[in-house]
Amino acid sequence: MKHQNIEQWNHQWGKTLVWVGPLSWPVLGIYVLIRNQVMWGGLAALSITMPISLVIHTIAPLALIILIFYRRHRRQPIGKTIRWGLAYYVSIPLIIFALSIKLQGFSGTLAWVEMIIREIKFQLNR
Repeated sequence: MKHQNIEQWNHQWGKTLVWVGPLSWPVLGIYVLIRNQVMWGGLAALSITMPISLVIHTIAPLALIILIFYRRHRRQPIGKTIRWGLAYYVSIPLIIFALSIKLQGFSGTLAWVEMIIREIKFQLNR
């Protein structure tokens, strides 16, 4: 690939990675609303969309970080869009953590984090 083509490709992927996270919420919300015809349908839709959202909000920031390292290596500016995207991806876990402390208290949040870590370890050891 030519240098200009690589730059266009990086620019497009940077924009895609930045916008996939925020746009996933309304799309997943619409899916839950459509499937929420009965209580069990809504719970099933929610159980499907949460892992999808988790995967999106894990892979996209990691890919953005790789893209930033690539740009730094080539001495190119990061860009305002990518900075805003990273700010979004950093703020989402902080907001979830703050809401958990507000709703469950600090001890409930610690128990929740411990349960998540145990589940991750269990899944990795399978």
